[in-house]
Amino acid sequence: MISSLTFDGATPDNLYRKNVDPVPDADCRGDTPQPSGGAASGSGNAIGHAIAVKVRHENDLFAIPGVVGTGVGVNATGNPVIEVYLRSNNGNARAQIPNALEDIPTRIVVTGPYKAY
Repeated sequence: MISSLTFDGATPDNLYRKNVDPVPDADCRGDTPQPSGGAASGSGNAIGHAIAVKVRHENDLFAIPGVVGTGVGVNATGNPVIEVYLRSNNGNARAQIPNALEDIPTRIVVTGPYKAY
């Protein structure tokens, strides 16, 4: 158990505090318009496209045993990637996840199981 954590940074504007805020901000839910540009090549339009691709394929991804979540991130060059979160480093699950969904590359992240509190 971790006895203490410190955070050096700003609280994000889209913070959602479980059991405190009645409804997550629209940003947190992902249903607000994406920005039209950005410093990295993963502009708002590219991120918005990646989110749409992820949503279209989520049911298929969650049908793969061991997949516990999905998300959209950026790679080292700032281009969007679809992240697929796995419970464990399971070779069978990895083999079922394509290298790309439509035109967006995938990135596998082993997170372990999620536990709701």
